[in-house]
This record gives sequence, structure tokens and C-alpha cells, in this order.
Amino acid sequence: MTSQFFQLASINKCKWNKDVSKFCKFPEQTSTSFFLFNLDYSKFVDHLVKRPKKVQDLKRPKVEPAEKQMKSSFAQATMAFVHWWNLSLLLKRNIDLCTKLLLITIILLQSCFECGKALTELEMDALGKLYNSTNGANWKVTWDIDWNNFYQNNWCTFYGVMCSDPFAPVYVQALSLSNNSLNGTLPSELGNLDKLMTLELAFNQLHGTIPSELGNLGLLVGLQLQYNSMQGSIPAELGYAYLSLGNNKLNGTIPKELSTCVQIYALLANDNQLSGSLPAELSELKLLQQLELENNFLEGTIPEEYGDLLQLQWLTVGNNMLEGTIPLVLYQNCRTMATFQVQNNRFHGTIPPDINQWGLLNQLDMSRNFFSGTIPPEIASFPLLDVLLLSHNQLNGTLPPELL
Repeated sequence: MTSQFFQLASINKCKWNKDVSKFCKFPEQTSTSFFLFNLDYSKFVDHLVKRPKKVQDLKRPKVEPAEKQMKSSFAQATMAFVHWWNLSLLLKRNIDLCTKLLLITIILLQSCFECGKALTELEMDALGKLYNSTNGANWKVTWDIDWNNFYQNNWCTFYGVMCSDPFAPVYVQALSLSNNSLNGTLPSELGNLDKLMTLELAFNQLHGTIPSELGNLGLLVGLQLQYNSMQGSIPAELGYAYLSLGNNKLNGTIPKELSTCVQIYALLANDNQLSGSLPAELSELKLLQQLELENNFLEGTIPEEYGDLLQLQWLTVGNNMLEGTIPLVLYQNCRTMATFQVQNNRFHGTIPPDINQWGLLNQLDMSRNFFSGTIPPEIASFPLLDVLLLSHNQLNGTLPPELL
């Protein structure tokens, strides 16, 4: 049995031509499997495929060069070439005529440029609101919006707006407007960009609060708002794999509800005005690699539960008002630790030999605390150690000769 497999894109919810099903009866010895996925809004056109009078009538379809197919994106030109290539290979394959007819029909429909030309009005409204609320006319790179024909703008061509594949329903996938002189507040309508995966608005002059509606962005992977002047508390609704909120004016406590967002691998909220304690619930974030909370007003201790963060590589809580001892399980379990900064707090206790479990350690800053005892010689064995700061403590004994 001959088995032909064709992996196709951009065809679903199709209306099949009745003539094709009547004319084409596939022989039993040929098994043709079609993998159809992520394919919407195309239609089979009546009589698109007609029965040829003879095999010689089935000639290579005339497909315009990729350059002429290009309309609004490089992706369209690329796909035009792919369609031509698929057709050229198909006509050379030793398969029966009816199979060729059916597959030619399907491949031609992949080049349907009518599929999903425009964003939804909700998405366009959200982009327009963002432009107006952040003084878009004075951005470094602005948008040339035709306000008289608002919904006819080609939003996907604007600076920083990245949309989905034009051969499927079009939606905004990413907004990248960092360092673009945005000055103002974030509109709640951003929560209507429900297919958004990345939102980058760092290094601007944004102020006001973070809209809780951003919690509606269920597909969002990364939120970057660092180096602005955002105020208010961190919304409990936020929970993305990469959450960067450093260097703002955020206050309040760290929401323990973030612990339910198990996909978080980086939580960066340094250089704000956060208060309260370190939530023990963050130990539920088993994928957490980076926790940066230095330069705030945090109190209390480092929870012993943080020893469960086996992927933790970067823990920086310096310049707060934390106290107590460093949990021993943190030394023993977090073996991927590369940066550990707890300087300028009120920690006490000794530096245990168990620190030798941090074989990947690159930066260690425990200065300006109340640590006592001797410096364990194990510290000198770290091959990657570049920064070692232990000053202004109550340490005694002699320096390990390996450090000299």
C-alpha cells in the first residue's frame, strides 16, 4: 500500500466541492492522510476543480512569483513560494489523478490572502486608547493613524505591533514599545488584546496604576514595565512566566496569589517601595529561577519553604529590612544558585559549609549584616565565583588561604 502524507496549513471550516467527491474515487491501494491544523476561514469555491478532458490538460498551475504575491508582509511572499514548491513537487509524484486534483485544490486555498485581514474592533480600540493615553504624537517612533478611517488602518504595520500569521485570523501577538517615550497611563482596554503574548513597555515615562484588566490576558507570557514611574500595588491578577516591574514606585505587599501562577520563572520587582514580608507561598513556583526584590522595604525572614525552589538561580533581596538566619535548606537544596545578594539587611548566624552545594555560584554579597563565625574554606572552591563581598559583619578567624 502506498501511503501519502501531506501536512497542510490554513484550511479548516471548508466547503468541499461536490464535483470533486463525485469524480474522485480513490483506489484502495492508496491511502492519503491529511493533517489539518490551525486553519480557519477559507472556503472551497464552487467548480474550482473541474474534471479534465484528458491527463495532458492537468498542467502546472500558473503561480505568480513570490515578489508579486507580496502584499503586506514578508510572510506572504514566503508562503507564495511554498505554495509553488508544494505544487511542483506534487505534480512530479507518482500518485493518481484524483489525488492530485484534490491536493492541488487544497494547496491553492492555502494562498487565500482574504483570510483574516483585519484585527477586531476591540483590539483596534485598545491600540488607539494606548496611543492617546500615552501621548502617542510625541513618541520617538509614532503611529500614522488615519482617525477618519479608524477601523481601516493597517495596524499590524505600525511600529512595535506584531500580529499573527496573515493566513489565519489576525490578532495582536506582541506589543514592543520599550524606550519609545510613552508618557501617560495604561488604559484598561489593553485587557481586550486577549491573544497578546508579549507586552514590552519598559524604559518610558508611564505612571498611574497597573490595570488589573491585564490579568485577562491569558496567553501573555512576558510583561515588561521596568524603569517607569508606575504607582499603586501589584495586581494579584498578574501572573506571567516573565514579570518585570523593577525601578518603579510600586507599593503595598507582594501578592501571595502569584503563587497560583505556576509558570512564573522570573519575578523582578526590585527598586520599588514594596513592604511586608516575603510570601512563603512563592515556594509553590517550582519553575522560579530569578527572584529580584532588592531595594524595597521588606521585613521578616527568608521563608524556609524557599528551599523547595530547586530551579532558583538568582535571589537578590539586598537593601531591605530582613532579619533572621539564612535557612540551611536554601544552601542544601538550591544547587543551581548563581547570584545570592542579601547585603545591607539584619541577617545573623554563620555561613555554613553547606554553601559548597552552590557549585555554580558567580556572585555572593552578604555584606553589611550581622553574620558571625569563620569564613568556610569551601567558598574558595567555586570555579565561577567573580564577586565575593563579606565586609561589615562580625566574622572572625583567618581568611582561607585559597582566597589570597
